[in-house]
Amino acid sequence: MRLLKFFTVLFIFTFVMACGGSSGGGGSSGGGSGNDNLSALNGSGTEHDPYQIANESDLKLITSNLSAVYKLTADITLTGEWTPIGSYSKPFSGTLHGNGHKITGLSINSDRVRVGLFEVIIQGHVDHLSIEHKTITSSNKYGYVGTLVGWMNNSVIDNISIRPMNLLTDNISCTGENCFAGGLAADVQNSTISSVYTTGNIKSGFFAGGVVGLAAHNSTIRSSYAAGEISSDKRAGGVANYVVDGSTVENSAYVGASLTGTYIGRIVDDHDTFTINVLKNNYASNTLPGTWKNDKDDTDGQGVPPNNFKDASWYNTNTLPWLSSGVWKIDPSRNNSLPILSWE
Repeated sequence: MRLLKFFTVLFIFTFVMACGGSSGGGGSSGGGSGNDNLSALNGSGTEHDPYQIANESDLKLITSNLSAVYKLTADITLTGEWTPIGSYSKPFSGTLHGNGHKITGLSINSDRVRVGLFEVIIQGHVDHLSIEHKTITSSNKYGYVGTLVGWMNNSVIDNISIRPMNLLTDNISCTGENCFAGGLAADVQNSTISSVYTTGNIKSGFFAGGVVGLAAHNSTIRSSYAAGEISSDKRAGGVANYVVDGSTVENSAYVGASLTGTYIGRIVDDHDTFTINVLKNNYASNTLPGTWKNDKDDTDGQGVPPNNFKDASWYNTNTLPWLSSGVWKIDPSRNNSLPILSWE
């Protein structure tokens, strides 16, 4: 059964890549018309002198140079439907420093294969960014839907917070029978994700994960959590749905109250048995079904009372080193007392 499932995932991935990253309606946003478009921005696009992004128009100019370094200098409110940045043939390979700022109003209703703020990131880096989104969805049968990015490879993502603008009506979703949905990213290959949290609801016709849908090829997810409701017609995982090819999920948690699907796992729904995947020191609410194995195959994580995740003293006496690292903090007046990133 696991062998069949592994080759099913492999076939879907191969099919989508063979499509040349077909973007569905609207075509590719990658490329732009060159660096001349960036002349209105302050900066030169280097790490020491990033292009400065202050508004929605500036943000769209990233397509003019997909390998440059950018830095937000203000909170940004998006208007209308967003066209994802980059494409499979022209991915984002630069750096976006959120600089502690927020992008609000991200909204996508598309039949593209991959959707998110970015369509594809390869050899890129995004950090210290908050996103408050409206509904983000794809109707493509093979859709990859994430708030930050649909598909990423060989990239680094850290210090990202993701929330819906309206918890009741705004979600991350894909309706196709072979689609992937993740609060941060749908498909993660050979990449590192750290210090990320998502609080919105995620729905999928196939794979749904609180942080990512699929983590493959030595990817790592650490010190991250999801807090929304996660539902799938087939498979749902609290942090990631499927973990394969020597990937790792550690020091992470699912703190949500609802995880539904034909097959579920409080941390990871499933992982392959062909490679050594590491699932270590993860936690989830003990109100959800699951069994703590305390080994590398621990798909459910250790169950604890839900209020523990809101209690600073629990982190200080536990092996989940979030608050002691200085990356996280708890503010009882914000985020329903759940941890937030220290810069927020």
